[in-house]
Amino acid sequence: MRRKTLIQAITGFVVWFVSYSLLNIGQIERLLLFAILVIVPLVLTIVETKDRQGRRFKSYVLAISLYPVGALMAFASFFFPPGIVAGILSLGWLLWTVVVFVYGLSRLMVRGLSYLEETSIDVGLMYLLLGGGWFSLSQFGIDVMNFGALIILLTAIHFHYSAFITPIFLGLLGRVLRTNGQSQKMYQFAAIGVMVSPIGVAIGITYSRFIEFVFVVIFVACLWVYTYLVLVHLRKITNKAAFLLISGSAIILIFTMFLAFLYGLGRLLRVDFILIPDMVTLHGIGNAFGFVFVGVLGWLLLFPKAYADVYGIPFSKIVGKWKIGAHFLQKSVGCK
Repeated sequence: MRRKTLIQAITGFVVWFVSYSLLNIGQIERLLLFAILVIVPLVLTIVETKDRQGRRFKSYVLAISLYPVGALMAFASFFFPPGIVAGILSLGWLLWTVVVFVYGLSRLMVRGLSYLEETSIDVGLMYLLLGGGWFSLSQFGIDVMNFGALIILLTAIHFHYSAFITPIFLGLLGRVLRTNGQSQKMYQFAAIGVMVSPIGVAIGITYSRFIEFVFVVIFVACLWVYTYLVLVHLRKITNKAAFLLISGSAIILIFTMFLAFLYGLGRLLRVDFILIPDMVTLHGIGNAFGFVFVGVLGWLLLFPKAYADVYGIPFSKIVGKWKIGAHFLQKSVGCK
């Protein structure tokens, strides 16, 4: 299954590169297309989950199987201006993100809220559905609450990158920390913060610039904590290539999140510290390629596994021969 998702990502990268000669679209649309064609299948490679019997979630298998259809329909929608045709084609991607949402929700329901790092991964997977929804709104050309086409498109980008990726990265870091016995309150703050901040920012954009700024500050602080934890606790891992990629992508956050803070502060004070075109060029490209793409490659190399196998029905591996009676456990494992 990992080979299949990697082939999908490599194929997607080739298609995305070729699209420069096929599609006449803006920089924001190209970043969104990069997430759909390259980032999403790479991330799905990392978050593959098996139960105690080695079986994958049915929703995960379905997501991998249907991904080419959803991605192709999303890609095709960019050949048309926002409207009925582009919107209908975008529904293929939206429906596919529903399957990913079910996968994240299934993991959460089977496991419960134990293991914060796994919950963080679940939340990231479920956030992708919001990305699919805003993408469809953008392709249909539907204006929501007078946000305007640009803000709707940027919201779709947000839920394909920051809201989708950062909880998953925090979850992968949490796996490493728990395995090494290093779980701590700073990590808990960062993980919970990145899970709630995207919704808080969305509520703030809708109702209150002050609420928006508060959650932007929380989000920025959490990602800077992520950077600190990566640099401090991953430096001892044996896979140095993975450490260089993950730490490099985390360091980029110091710059890109400072820009996010400036933009949020500017919206609060109604002062243009940094304009949206500059945010797209510096913050958007820096995050998409520097933080997300480089970070995904690093986590792929490290590939931390869950601390415990908690999915599926546990079966004892103790076996016996011939007659098994009252004294079986005493004879097999030395119980008294």
